[in-house]
Amino acid sequence: MARTFINQSTQIGNSELYSDTLETGAGLEFTGSVTIQDDLNALRTMVKAVSGEANWYLAPTASLFGLSGSLDSEISRAISAELVLTNDLSTEVSTARSAEASLGSDISTEVSRATSAEASL
Repeated sequence: MARTFINQSTQIGNSELYSDTLETGAGLEFTGSVTIQDDLNALRTMVKAVSGEANWYLAPTASLFGLSGSLDSEISRAISAELVLTNDLSTEVSTARSAEASLGSDISTEVSRATSAEASL
């Protein structure tokens, strides 16, 4: 197998014109990439899309690491709030059951009194 040597300074140039506005999606792979510049333009387009910035070369306002940390915080807060609501609900259910039991006892007492009063007539 033959080896090919490339002289970077004379055979590979910089991207004099670039585009970060190619159509994204499955069609991006069929844009007719012929040169490395075409491939770099496809990558520029994807970097711009992922960063959400106006241009591919701008620093993103948030890093993936930072977003992950924020998301973890929000998930923890939501779980804590759910636990508090669950505990509050459990307390309310217990209170309602106690009240129901007490009311049932009061009704039984009143039925017994009415039965006794009726029997004495």
